[in-house]
Amino acid sequence: MIQLGECVRITNGGVVPDGADTVVPFENVTLNDEEKCIQINVKHSRGEYIRERGSEAKEGQVLIKNGSKLGSLEVNLLCALGISQVEVYKNPRVCIMSALNAATNQKQTHEHSNRSRLLRIFQIQGFKPIDAGESSMKPKKMEKNLQIAADFACVIVIIGDINKIQKVIQKMNLKIYIDGIVPDNFVFGHGSIDRKPVFLCVLPQHLTPAWVGANVFIFPLMRTLGGQGFDSNYRLEGNLTTTVEESPRKLEFYSIRTELSNGVSKQESEANQRANSLLKTSENATYSSGDTVAIVLTDFT
Repeated sequence: MIQLGECVRITNGGVVPDGADTVVPFENVTLNDEEKCIQINVKHSRGEYIRERGSEAKEGQVLIKNGSKLGSLEVNLLCALGISQVEVYKNPRVCIMSALNAATNQKQTHEHSNRSRLLRIFQIQGFKPIDAGESSMKPKKMEKNLQIAADFACVIVIIGDINKIQKVIQKMNLKIYIDGIVPDNFVFGHGSIDRKPVFLCVLPQHLTPAWVGANVFIFPLMRTLGGQGFDSNYRLEGNLTTTVEESPRKLEFYSIRTELSNGVSKQESEANQRANSLLKTSENATYSSGDTVAIVLTDFT
């Protein structure tokens, strides 16, 4: 506590000691008597060079929205406001594994490719995926691998024969919430493995439906668990370069390729690993080349 007539040296931008009401820059004073006293060489007034805590914002103003990532700017803002503690969401971890063929015990090329691609996309989306490798389809072996995965992540993704994997899931008393999505099935379950709560997602073996299923179901779940909100922020509009035929289903997702040409986003139908966006269509909807459509950008590297 500084008393009347006393002063103390602080760093630039430092906390003002209790009892002090004014700050004078170091270059505006002269040190006398072996730095035991100072002489102020400029006119000054009470309160100069002091910013009150919270003075950078107005009352009721939202400075950091719920779901925002805390980068260097956000941390600096919190420090400037004198806020030393905030509640945060823990970034969820995900394990990705491929299921081996039960008869041959050999991994399929598309399953390995799926896993590699999903690992990369999870990284692009800001998550830290764990490569859990391959697992045998034998029930006891798969149960053991799932128990190991649950030690490291709260979300487990399995790529393989959905019907066979589903039997293992049911045996482990995990509740299935989503099942029977066509044309390729997709299973989503929740429960506990060794008293550890987990979300379990089973993706089909084929590349395109597995990629669509990850973007439609798993990534929104991960964003929600991480406090970022359910929906994606990477939405834009562009012009189709190909025709999208009418779908008999009430809702369908297409994998497409989005490219920027002369400042205009253009989309083309793409059913392979070059796809980087999703197009959602409704029943009986048809899109022609040149139509403007809204898409979700999934790979923005």
